[in-house]
Amino acid sequence: VGFLGDAGQFNLLWKIYHIENVHFHMPSEHTIDGIRYPMEIHVVHKNSEGNIAVIGLLYDIGPRANPFITQLERYLPTLASSPEESKAVFIRTINPELLEIPSDMFFRYNGSLTTPPYSENVVWNVYSQV
Repeated sequence: VGFLGDAGQFNLLWKIYHIENVHFHMPSEHTIDGIRYPMEIHVVHKNSEGNIAVIGLLYDIGPRANPFITQLERYLPTLASSPEESKAVFIRTINPELLEIPSDMFFRYNGSLTTPPYSENVVWNVYSQV
């Protein structure tokens, strides 16, 4: 999910990072204590120097609906694709503020993007609460 205009920002190590896009991985790419979760959302940010920071949010299936994902439900069948294929769908309105950051507990490490172009200037912030 890409955004037209300002979708939000966060401050990381005294630098401002702006949201570039949000995308989904099913199942999760990260694991906690060896557990792989049904879904992981990556909120990709970039700063003015071109450095990338990703917030990783792990999701389990449960009784409580997630407000951010609910906005996208009707588009999911169209967006579903194999890893080799990308699809673009115009989504009229989506509120990135509905992304719920679960807690202050997260893992931070330097790494690379897990999708092309596999850039290596990435600071990962993966929240430990599912």
